[in-house]
Amino acid sequence: MADRAFQWIMCSWRPLTPNELVEFVSVEPGDGFPEEIKITFEYLLEVCNNWITISGDQSTKYRRNNKEHCRFSHLSIQEYLEQVWSQEQANTLVAKVCVGVILDNNYFKSGFVNDTRSQRERRSGRSDIYFDGWFAHVSAANDSDPNLSYLLTTFLGLPTQSSWQYRAWIDHLESRTHPKRESVCDIEGSGKRLARIETWQLQPKDSALRGVVYFKLDSVLQNWLGSTEMLRDYPELKTCISGSRC
Repeated sequence: MADRAFQWIMCSWRPLTPNELVEFVSVEPGDGFPEEIKITFEYLLEVCNNWITISGDQSTKYRRNNKEHCRFSHLSIQEYLEQVWSQEQANTLVAKVCVGVILDNNYFKSGFVNDTRSQRERRSGRSDIYFDGWFAHVSAANDSDPNLSYLLTTFLGLPTQSSWQYRAWIDHLESRTHPKRESVCDIEGSGKRLARIETWQLQPKDSALRGVVYFKLDSVLQNWLGSTEMLRDYPELKTCISGSRC
């Protein structure tokens, strides 16, 4: 549990509140949305030998919400832990948690994905880590990890028949498009832009192939290309092999 907490703090795309960190370490990588949290932050601090602490975030966005956030007790602790786990290893763990939760029906029942921006701001803010940040962690992870590769392939679905979870994610992006650019969605955290996604490049949303190419999900593409049946049923994959436009 302490290992998970350390890796989450090492690579999270925005600062984590104590409640968020407790939730995230309670999720088994690849499993679904936690129905019950059985530990407290005080217990987590004890397990982590007080290597983590809480402090007020200095960014405008989170200072406005008056939230406390988790950090390492000292810079030397982070420097030590970065010799234990690389950023790639930490992001691989977090990516598996994020994608696993998105695939869980209970995550969608939480209502977050249907919220407006103002409704999301009134919520605790926990769920946006999974939905908004999965691709950032995947891009920094070892996507050849077999468990992560399997989760990503399940999340994307088939080349021209994407999963309903992937389509729901596209809908989520489109509900948050830039006010001056309808086909652009900015993902922000800690007062900084994490990513700018050009949603038009993901259309049609039934095409998982567009998402695989846009986010450079090589492990998913290799899984598809490794299947004779897939190459037979989806001849457009051959253009990806030849380097042509997908």
